[in-house]
Amino acid sequence: MSEGAFNEAERSVNYMINQKVSIREVLRLPEFKTSRRSIKKYLKMRGMTSKTVSQYDKEGRYLGRYLLIIPNIEQRMYQFMLYMSEGDSATNAAKRAYTTVKTMSKKEIDGVKIIKKDNGRWILNFYPIKDHSIVYFGRIIAFNDNLQGSGDLPEGLLGVTDDEQEQMEDGDIKSPDAAMIWWQIDFDHFISTLSSEIVGEFWKEPIMDTVRDALETHNIVGGDLSTSFLNYDKIAVDAFDKGRVDGGGSMKVSILEEVMQRYDVRLHPLVNYGVDDNHEFRPIKEWISIDKIKSGYELATEGRFQIMILNDIPIGYPLDGPIDIDFAYNLNEER
Repeated sequence: MSEGAFNEAERSVNYMINQKVSIREVLRLPEFKTSRRSIKKYLKMRGMTSKTVSQYDKEGRYLGRYLLIIPNIEQRMYQFMLYMSEGDSATNAAKRAYTTVKTMSKKEIDGVKIIKKDNGRWILNFYPIKDHSIVYFGRIIAFNDNLQGSGDLPEGLLGVTDDEQEQMEDGDIKSPDAAMIWWQIDFDHFISTLSSEIVGEFWKEPIMDTVRDALETHNIVGGDLSTSFLNYDKIAVDAFDKGRVDGGGSMKVSILEEVMQRYDVRLHPLVNYGVDDNHEFRPIKEWISIDKIKSGYELATEGRFQIMILNDIPIGYPLDGPIDIDFAYNLNEER
């Protein structure tokens, strides 16, 4: 069995175990590129057994029969840990993973027990390290807090209330034909112990502090752009009032001002986020002990920032590609 076929069969089997679906159902899903023969071969190689069982809906109606895969002891251990990490008690997790708490209490990873007693209650001694794909995005404002661009943002934004949505869409739009303008930063690989439902909101504020510091700080010698800005009386007065003009009559600009060629460009204070569902089936990278997390687990991830301007087609700025922004963080903050 080739490595590619083995990996695809493993993904399919893990999905079948988690979702309790049949081989027929998993083969219908376009994200799984495997076959019935490969799945059967994988089960044999991994020492896993299966049996055909009846399936019923919540009302007790018969839905047919499907192949129930019985994981080997190692896979049961990881299933048990995953269920506990998602909030199940040790008893419920063991039942769902077709094992017992007594058996799991003896299991170890690198010499560390996977569960331990705390005040008479079993708790998980490890956390799963997950690989998320996250995007943060929002609107752009400039001089006098004028909203840049027109149009409505998508409905049902995560992390943004209806009132906040209206604030993001309200603004002094001078032209009804103005392009839709927004910014976004993509983190294709954001490593975390948190679930996809939590991770975006948890890290939003520290990530945005890093992004704003990188993009809104006035640290670039403006040259002709500064001169162009200061030729406008209202801008010149504002720049002097804010102490942006030095003794020689010049001022520095931010990366955002340089990219947009507009004065006092900033990211709107309201920020939206989303976790890419296309990466739902990324496997857990590893399990890390609580003690290791508490001792400090520092990471860094790269975000790719762009300003998107949409007329007929979206165009990303800068034109030569996204701006790379590194975000450093510690998994201990999550726990």
